[in-house]
Amino acid sequence: MRARTVALLLAGRGAGRLAQYGAGFALLAVWGPDEFAGYAAAVGVGLWAFALAATGVERSALVTLAGVGPADPGRRALEGMFAALGLLPFALSLAACAAAGLLDPGGAAPRYAAGIAFMTGTGALAVLVALLRLRGRPGADPAAYAVLSAGYGAAVALAALAGFGAGGVLALLIGVTAAIVAVLLAVLRPAWRGAGRAAVLAAVRTGGLFAAGDVLGNAAVSVLYAELAALAPAAQGSLLYVGLTVSVALGALSNYVLRLWQPAILVWLAADPAGSPARVRRALVVAGGAGVVATVAAGLAGHLVVALAVEIGTFLAVSGAAFVVESIDDRARLNSALSALAGLGVVAVAGLLLIPGGGAAGALVALAAGWLARVPWLFTAARRPAAPAPRADTASAPGGPSRPA
Repeated sequence: MRARTVALLLAGRGAGRLAQYGAGFALLAVWGPDEFAGYAAAVGVGLWAFALAATGVERSALVTLAGVGPADPGRRALEGMFAALGLLPFALSLAACAAAGLLDPGGAAPRYAAGIAFMTGTGALAVLVALLRLRGRPGADPAAYAVLSAGYGAAVALAALAGFGAGGVLALLIGVTAAIVAVLLAVLRPAWRGAGRAAVLAAVRTGGLFAAGDVLGNAAVSVLYAELAALAPAAQGSLLYVGLTVSVALGALSNYVLRLWQPAILVWLAADPAGSPARVRRALVVAGGAGVVATVAAGLAGHLVVALAVEIGTFLAVSGAAFVVESIDDRARLNSALSALAGLGVVAVAGLLLIPGGGAAGALVALAAGWLARVPWLFTAARRPAAPAPRADTASAPGGPSRPA
């Protein structure tokens, strides 16, 4: 992918992220902490659903379609399958949102259902723009996120000028997202039949393995918030929120770049099935050793900024290695998912030990320890593929290695 195209994509996605975070802080200022807490909680509970689509389905599509040429007669059927898998959670959550509004009008259930619907909608959006990128239409990505950014701006304006509460803002954002998804579908025009039952089952299995790391990572953060609420002053939770905003923003940027490079990563792994994983193992040894030293030092220092820097460093290094490892085969993806489960356990235990004395800084050190706990599993998973690797002759595929990033 050409550097100019990558810069355009990063600018569009970055603007979307800035709009999301900026809208959050603006809504906090307009509403105050009580109303904003309802909005934040509603969106927060939908993070796992976003991960299923944006991480699971999108990465499964990137891996599968990288080896299918643009003229392949079965490609549009595969696009339709992945589009349907991305849209299904959105459709189900919209139905649940409508049912909750009828059964409990004015209660908390409709707000939480709306939060989940918005997050599944943005997940479907991520899948559709990825399919269009692979088809050679990368401009759909920044255009879609520019419209979503405008939606955030409109939500803040209506909250400030028209008194929209959390429910009204979420309804507006759902409407904007649904409109974007409808336009993207009209542009994509996928074939809705022909993929076959075996392909669907394989995509669901692979997507679930891809999504496991993000789902369990979000669960680890939720555990830390619960431990902070029980073991530390309330202000420490706000400090963790601010720190994780920085960490998540950098992580989202890194993960997006890796997704743009996914076809090239597959080719790199296929070109040297034994040597490429060996390089990943060496990188894991270096990152793990440096991470252990830095995490111990951060724990002893007890300083929030130091802990945040260490957490971000371990997060970027280990999550980047996990991305490459998960590109090998389903066996490696399973080991990565198990590593995320081990990381969740370490975070929970480390949080109990570090939060009472360290507060938000202790929570960040616990997160870093959780990332480091994944290293041995990922090291084991970084092996020659058990099945034949994706072909190295995918240069004709959109976004493939004929246009290196």
